[in-house]
Amino acid sequence: LRVSGTTAGILTLFGDMGKGWIMGWTAMHWLTDEPVIMLVALSPILGHLFSPFLNFKGGKGVATALGAVLGLSPSIGLLLLLIWLGAVAIWRYSSGGALAAFGCFPVVAIVNEQRPEFLVFSLIVSTLIWIKHKDNIVRLWKGTESKIGKKKQEIEE
Repeated sequence: LRVSGTTAGILTLFGDMGKGWIMGWTAMHWLTDEPVIMLVALSPILGHLFSPFLNFKGGKGVATALGAVLGLSPSIGLLLLLIWLGAVAIWRYSSGGALAAFGCFPVVAIVNEQRPEFLVFSLIVSTLIWIKHKDNIVRLWKGTESKIGKKKQEIEE
């Protein structure tokens, strides 16, 4: 969105969410072994975070992870999306919304799911997303993180 504009940003969002959703949904509907289902849903997230095409570097994984969760458990995925949207509406930080949503993910998994494999999946995904956001966390702490709707120079003033 920041680099290439709104259209490219929206297409990227849907592409990233879509690859996660396809793998999560397919695993839930075609496989029966819970650990394998979770591993299949984790695979696009890992591929996004550590892409072999980008020298094992990648994005933050939020949209792909959200898509995978929506594929595995639509109600939990929607709850995470609402947490993200609520946090962004309040504080105007996309990274803060992601950290809030995926910080809550294990708690939401414990409260709403009976599958221990899903809880392990939530812990792994949340940990990876928080690790990938370490620079954002530092900027949030310092007050230099970009806010949605604000130009970078406005924040630095």
